[in-house]
Amino acid sequence: MDKRATKRKRVVLTIEDKLKVCRLAKQNVLKSVLMNQFKIGKSTLNDILRSEEKLTQFKAEKNELGIPGAVETTKAIKNESFDKLDSVLYIWFRQQHEKGCPVTGPILMEKASEFHRLIYGESSKPFVASSGFQWRFCGRFGLRNLTISRKKLSSDSLSAEQFINGFSSHD
Repeated sequence: MDKRATKRKRVVLTIEDKLKVCRLAKQNVLKSVLMNQFKIGKSTLNDILRSEEKLTQFKAEKNELGIPGAVETTKAIKNESFDKLDSVLYIWFRQQHEKGCPVTGPILMEKASEFHRLIYGESSKPFVASSGFQWRFCGRFGLRNLTISRKKLSSDSLSAEQFINGFSSHD
């Protein structure tokens, strides 16, 4: 019987899990225990420990933007070309949402182009606010339906009651 080494399955941890690994390592938990607990290799563990500062900074940025749940789902930190644009656009989106103004895809893309010109100027990398940009932006910030606004119109309960009573008086 041939005993071959079984290859370990590739595991990608969330940012939250990576920060948990860093916390446990600081509490002097053995690396071998961490490797077995999280099912990661030695080099992966060392990479995580080296990137602790970046991970902590990422979590702080997402908390500042009001999306602390991002660290529970995000698995990789990507260096985006337009990080400032994303932050500004998300802050604007939240402000509009709190006012009760519906924000549709075309409105979001128009604002993205406007903010890009203001932040980076005309001489920066070319930027096109396409439907692909909108789709990825919504994915990065966990937005589902852009046309939904938080506030609803209040109903006039007195008029509604009179309307209903108008039907019952005709019986």
